[in-house]
Amino acid sequence: MDTKTFSNKKIVLAALLFMMLILILGATYAFWVSNFRQTEQNVTKYNCFNVTFNGGDAAIVENGYPQLDEDGLKNPTYKVKVTNTCDTYVKFNVIYNILNNSTNNLENYMKVGIKKNSDEIKAHILTSLTKVTSTLSGAKSNAYKIDTGGLAKNESATYEVNTWMKDDTPEATGANTKFEYRITVETEADYAPES
Repeated sequence: MDTKTFSNKKIVLAALLFMMLILILGATYAFWVSNFRQTEQNVTKYNCFNVTFNGGDAAIVENGYPQLDEDGLKNPTYKVKVTNTCDTYVKFNVIYNILNNSTNNLENYMKVGIKKNSDEIKAHILTSLTKVTSTLSGAKSNAYKIDTGGLAKNESATYEVNTWMKDDTPEATGANTKFEYRITVETEADYAPES
């Protein structure tokens, strides 16, 4: 009987030691492992671009009138120059944002002249450009992508943009209207294209 009691005590002692070991390991694991949840927005700042706007804060077509392309292309331009000051290749999108102050549904009657660097200026129906969602505060949700480009270190791209009403805009639609827009440049780091 003594051997049986001693054997039972060994089993109970081994079970207690095993349970204490599990308890210590579990407590140690819980102490060293923590779960973190992010509640704030990530903000990353880069000093990679120098963007110069020439044409004021926003461009406005107010009390405009329908024009032929040849006349509309002569309207004053809104210039944007983008220079990559980073050591890496960067991609960018030039976005045409329609501001909230604009008359509703006028974008269907607007044309845009776009000139990149030394290329010839070309006329486009605004709504024929790729539609994107505007991230600009004070702008309507619809925006249009003027161009996507990429720049190596110290390279620049210059855009000239002007806007006018299409020559077939109905008088009732175009009269007493205001069309206000702002150009923005959105960037992202990327790999340089292979030569």
